[in-house]
Amino acid sequence: MKRRRYPGSKPFETAQQDIFFGRNRDIADLTKLIELEQSVVLYGKSGLGKSSLIEAGIIPKIAEQEKYEIIKIRFGAYVEGQHEVAPLAQALEYLKSDNNWLDEQFKHKHKSNFNFDNLWHALKRRQINDERDGYLLIFDQFEELFTYPEAQVADFARQLAEVQYTNIPQHYHDLIDEGFDADEHFLSDDQMRQLHRQLQVKTLMGIRSDRMSYMNQLKPYLPEVLVHTYELKALGTTAASDAIRKPALPQGDFLSAPFDYDDIALRNILRYLTKDNTQGIESFQLQIFCEHIEDLVIQHKHPIISLAQIGTQEDVERIFENYYRDKIADFGSPDQQLAVRRLIEEGLIFEAEERRLNLYEGQITKQYKVTKALLDQLVDSRLLRAEPSMRGGYTYELSHDTLVAPVLKAKAERIAEEARQAAAILEKQRQQELAEAQAKAEKERRIAEQERQIAEQQRQIAEQQKQIAGEEKQRADREKQLRIRAKNISAIAIALFLIALLAAVFAFYQSNVANEAKIEAERERDRSQEQYQQRINLEINNIIKDVNKLIGVDQNTQARAKLNEAYKLDSTNVEVKKLLQGLK
Repeated sequence: MKRRRYPGSKPFETAQQDIFFGRNRDIADLTKLIELEQSVVLYGKSGLGKSSLIEAGIIPKIAEQEKYEIIKIRFGAYVEGQHEVAPLAQALEYLKSDNNWLDEQFKHKHKSNFNFDNLWHALKRRQINDERDGYLLIFDQFEELFTYPEAQVADFARQLAEVQYTNIPQHYHDLIDEGFDADEHFLSDDQMRQLHRQLQVKTLMGIRSDRMSYMNQLKPYLPEVLVHTYELKALGTTAASDAIRKPALPQGDFLSAPFDYDDIALRNILRYLTKDNTQGIESFQLQIFCEHIEDLVIQHKHPIISLAQIGTQEDVERIFENYYRDKIADFGSPDQQLAVRRLIEEGLIFEAEERRLNLYEGQITKQYKVTKALLDQLVDSRLLRAEPSMRGGYTYELSHDTLVAPVLKAKAERIAEEARQAAAILEKQRQQELAEAQAKAEKERRIAEQERQIAEQQRQIAEQQKQIAGEEKQRADREKQLRIRAKNISAIAIALFLIALLAAVFAFYQSNVANEAKIEAERERDRSQEQYQQRINLEINNIIKDVNKLIGVDQNTQARAKLNEAYKLDSTNVEVKKLLQGLK
């Protein structure tokens, strides 16, 4: 499987020792100190590469000597309810090996309540099994020990001191004496030789420099714990030059072909990383930059990295901006990405002073809705660093100061984009409200126009009704006049009849005249009724036309009212009945 020449933000592993450069002096000096002293504390600022030095530098160098078995022990921070296994129990788990006569003779045959699960017993068992005398116990992230209850820390320190300062603990001497008192063959000569064989146990403890004061808790048991220390400092320009150039040169199973840097490009890289030679170079910063260079080589096959490929200082700064953005893009959903960005950009940086802050897991999950799973992913991506809290559990912080400026820039861009999106949403809402208002106004205009038309129709109908009423009055007046005339005619007829009785000829003549007048009056009445019916029919036809129009615009209620008026005018009209039936 192809490898990268630079691990980026991740610490070097032991298998990457062939590309670990720039720490030769540290490896030599720290190895010599380990060889000379029983206990050494390696300390330095976070991000300088303590874990990389241990894994890819010290472990391979010590392993070359084949003198010590190297056992790495990591406690993890104490988290109440989650991670409560005592440090001593964890260390014993790392040291466990197959049982042998030591367990048979002491643990199983002895009837006292003495606890044989201790560091000396575990290491002595291991020594008997593999016939090795030397052990190097490496405790990386040693500050995690001090997150546990003080009694557990003291128990671990007491037993570590017992391993380092005594060949055989006094209690085991007592057990041996008791065993021989009971049985003169309690232990064989070979077993006694193995029991008294010197254990050579060395310790290397890696810890952050800002947590060094906690080491004083071990002094009552390990008084010389801080006598032999080694400070890891930032890389100088010569060491950094080796760390940049040398991994690029060898052939091998790498993702990129071998390449090199020209002198001008290398000087500019070092000037940028040291801020014009005013500070040392931290491993985290250097490795992210070199990982980017390797990506350029993979994509464009550059055999020589020149100043043109590196670009301006703005281009270099953009490397760390892109690093941040690329890591954020690895998170699944947009909601998760936004939650992570708000945590980092708003919770883990004090913008006014451009410095990192740290938060407890509970604060993060409550305030920023970032789950423990997301936090673990952020730590794995090396965007965040989980630091053991002396109150238990972990606090979280941005992994390096180098990322502060890129994060703040990304924050400003995010806030500007959020403001733009908010403005766009407001504009969209305004346009929608305007369209709705225009639609409402148009609807009200149509309704007003319909109401105006209906009012006009009603006015016309009222005018027609008024006209019909006038004609009806005229007809009534004529009928009244005819009734009066008929009454007068009847009176005249009676008078004529009486006169006829007196004068038959004259009465007969007058009777004929009266009959003719009556016939004429009946004809006149019939003509009046026919004219009235024609006007009624004309009015009903006009109403029917209006009704059809109202039905066409879904004004069924008004149409029904007009039909009822028509029905009152002529209840026998078939078409009116049919339309009324259809509107039910």
